[in-house]
Amino acid sequence: MVPTGSNSTAITGGVPLPGSHPTFTEQEVKYAVDAAKAAGVLVAVHASTPEGMRRSIMAGVDTIEHGDGATPETFKLMAEHKVAWCPTLSVGNQANKRANFQNALQAGVTIINGSDVGVFAHGDNARELEAMVSFGMKPVDALKTATSTAGQVLRQLIGEVKAGAFADLIAVDGDPTKEIAAIRRVKFVMKGGTVYKQ
Repeated sequence: MVPTGSNSTAITGGVPLPGSHPTFTEQEVKYAVDAAKAAGVLVAVHASTPEGMRRSIMAGVDTIEHGDGATPETFKLMAEHKVAWCPTLSVGNQANKRANFQNALQAGVTIINGSDVGVFAHGDNARELEAMVSFGMKPVDALKTATSTAGQVLRQLIGEVKAGAFADLIAVDGDPTKEIAAIRRVKFVMKGGTVYKQ
């Protein structure tokens, strides 16, 4: 069954605050995951503390958003259980996010793109991919977090150019696999096979 959406809940909230603790027990998260998966829906959780993330991972969620309070051990557990991470690097404490991102890369965690746009202006989403590259990811891998890797994690036919996939394409001025900022210079946009900018 192809999922038609995602189920998102806050396990600890997106930002680790002093005294933050998980909202749900591991068993409660598992009940939610089981119900969502029975309906063919993926589960994304907002979690920021190591314990909240651990409970989510062990309960079988698909993705964790934010994860600012993660430890190297948390990321190892995510990699082992194939839980993807959406780090939202564009907002919050950049020094902490840099260290977290590098720990996740080292652990082999699957990383997908999500900027938390809305807390900053729409249209500036490119800053998330730029942050990934500045924190140590290769530009081509950063591009995949927003295309093919995201499609695989979300189990959708997106992010690839192939038969059966959505015909969503852009063309940019420059080579974003060498200079990630080239993604800001969009010259062509096709969505669902319809050209919107040429």
